[in-house]
Amino acid sequence: EEAAAGLGEGDRLLIAGFLDSRLLAALARRLRPRGVRVQLNLAPFACDYGDLWESVDLVVANRAELDIHFGTPDPRVAALRLFARGVRAVVATAGPGGAWWLEPERAFHVPAPRVAAVDTTAAGDVLAGVLAAELHRGAGPSDALRLAVHAASLAVTRPGAVPSIPSAAEIERLRRELAGGEP
Repeated sequence: EEAAAGLGEGDRLLIAGFLDSRLLAALARRLRPRGVRVQLNLAPFACDYGDLWESVDLVVANRAELDIHFGTPDPRVAALRLFARGVRAVVATAGPGGAWWLEPERAFHVPAPRVAAVDTTAAGDVLAGVLAAELHRGAGPSDALRLAVHAASLAVTRPGAVPSIPSAAEIERLRRELAGGEP
């Protein structure tokens, strides 16, 4: 509540799907009129999101989470179910298969670079966080998702959760490389 008090037009709130959905729904309903974008990273277990859906701009989930919550690992089918609940966009991740951005009027796929995966712990969190940060910076969905997929791919090359998270300098290097600049 205290952190959310300072949020306003153009800000983005990334919420973890395992938190109390009633609390999150109430918070999201207060923030939406202030122009705050809400991004929900789905929980890897079944839970009831109740009224939260209508206040969510973007859902990020892997295919297993889509199956748990919507009875299908198919990103297109799950996205249609989410759109019917008021969600505006969905990012469906598939590990080495990259990720899909889905909106009612457009969809695109971002392939993942080939890497030697060591540990996938926190890869989804890295993707969700980098995606939120890039969208907040004003990047378009395609550029934001591309950087997020590459950052998550870098994360899986390292063991552990926190140690695998790319640094700000590494994210900046990835951003330059993806823009066609020098590494």
